[in-house]
Amino acid sequence: MFQRLTVILLPLAENGYAINFAIRNMLDKTLGVVAVSSTHILMFVLPLCVLLGWIMGKPMDMNFEPFEIAVLFITVVMGAFMMQDGTLNYFKGLILIFCYIIAVSLLAIVYKEYPYSEISL
Repeated sequence: MFQRLTVILLPLAENGYAINFAIRNMLDKTLGVVAVSSTHILMFVLPLCVLLGWIMGKPMDMNFEPFEIAVLFITVVMGAFMMQDGTLNYFKGLILIFCYIIAVSLLAIVYKEYPYSEISL
């Protein structure tokens, strides 16, 4: 469960700079920060979480379930469609925020069988 929270929450924390650049209308810097942040999560944070889980004795691996793979695929496709014409506006940002809310809501529905008592560090 910890790896799922990492995949959801850490990109939000790291993209504060991207939000700042987007407010200032600097699309190239915004996309650069987002790309570097995503690569950082993939190459460093997820393997670090696996190692920390191994040290703590918690079973954590990078064997994602089909729902998680589908959400990651859909986010890549949505991002490609949003950036296709090279412009962004508030409506496209609102669509991406709603997609994020829908994905988190579906995650809560799909994984509702996990009791809260199992979520501990």
